[in-house]
Amino acid sequence: MKKFISVIFILFSAFCAFAQSAEMMDQIIEADKVTYGQISYLSAVHQKLVGDEATEEEALTALLNVKHLSKSVLPETVITLEDLSCLYLKMWPSVKGGFMCRITNKAPRYAYKQLQEDGILPKNSDPWNTVSGFEALNILTKCMMTYVPEEERMTLNDDGMED
Repeated sequence: MKKFISVIFILFSAFCAFAQSAEMMDQIIEADKVTYGQISYLSAVHQKLVGDEATEEEALTALLNVKHLSKSVLPETVITLEDLSCLYLKMWPSVKGGFMCRITNKAPRYAYKQLQEDGILPKNSDPWNTVSGFEALNILTKCMMTYVPEEERMTLNDDGMED
């Protein structure tokens, strides 16, 4: 029952927080291991760098252009927890993080450590692990609950969708 409620909450949060197509969200949820393309899509759409009709390749290119990715990778390359942390943390520029996180512009190592410090990732997690789509969306939901002020989480925009 608890897992079912978690799935519903994650789906609701994901669909409300972003205007992505249902097909892309289904692909992410069903993924055994998420890829750079999938996480880049979530990040780029959230930051309004691309529209929700964009491809994973377009999302990757957009993140490379704004220097949120430090290297060129293929969309189908499986992403590590460390790099996922970096892309997620860069979604919220107002999050400063610790000293090393700030001076390295939220480098993957220090973004990962910041998510651990903020209680989003367990202290015993491995930065080189991969995550499933379900886990990636769960981490994203925890980031949203931690970094987005409560008054902004539940506001409606002009078309009736939650931001």
